[in-house]
Amino acid sequence: MCVNVTAADAPEENKPPRDLNRIIDSGKVTVAVVDMDIPPFIMKSRDGQLEGLDIDIARDIAGKMNVNLEIVSAGYFDDVIAMVAAGKADIGVSNLSMTCDRARYVRFTDPYRVLGITLLLNRVKLASMRFPDGLIKPEQLKNTDGAVGVLERSAYESAAREYLHNAVFRTYMEYSAMLRDAEKGDLFMSVGNSGTVDYYLKKEPRLLVKLQPYNIEGFRDHIAMAVGLENDHLLSWLNVYLTVRRDENRQQKNKPVQTKNHQAESY
Repeated sequence: MCVNVTAADAPEENKPPRDLNRIIDSGKVTVAVVDMDIPPFIMKSRDGQLEGLDIDIARDIAGKMNVNLEIVSAGYFDDVIAMVAAGKADIGVSNLSMTCDRARYVRFTDPYRVLGITLLLNRVKLASMRFPDGLIKPEQLKNTDGAVGVLERSAYESAAREYLHNAVFRTYMEYSAMLRDAEKGDLFMSVGNSGTVDYYLKKEPRLLVKLQPYNIEGFRDHIAMAVGLENDHLLSWLNVYLTVRRDENRQQKNKPVQTKNHQAESY
């Protein structure tokens, strides 16, 4: 069973973190999820239900604990961290970037996903920059004074503001809206994680007519779950869960392929 509540419904007072046994005894695990559309990790179906890879993980965790799942919505990524730190949620699962600042308030599991930063550059505006040899130069991008779109109050916004000193920033709550503005030319570039950008480019390949992808080399965004600072037992359990899940996924990929005439085996 999955129950959705909002941050406004949560009690105001801070609570001590619940350890694993108290969660199981209560019959419910509370998971904080950011209220943003960041496919394929978190998104809403046509009927308004949460879905995506991180929602699947939250449901699987509840299933492995044999408890009900309560999802608490948070407005921004750092609100997820705040809710976990205050004991208003047991776990934060929201495609959370591991940062030193966030680690002051919560403990992170082992990373379960590694992403990159992908820029989508408006081709018309890009052509006006006249790169030597037709190759995009990071130094020129870094010095742009054009309009740059970022998800509001995300780790990507912080990184972009440090990297692009002269840019004019516009913040968005939905990546799809940011894409539309980049496509129309209202933005010079949009900044996003490589997984979400790949999702949209595969779903809407026509975007490539007006937008040029550009991957920032050397950047690795480690994604993890967050728990309370004192919640050692839950943290350990989640790391075991991630190890088992990783092995199961690896076995699934190596599973023999059944064809009409014969079965291929993997060794």
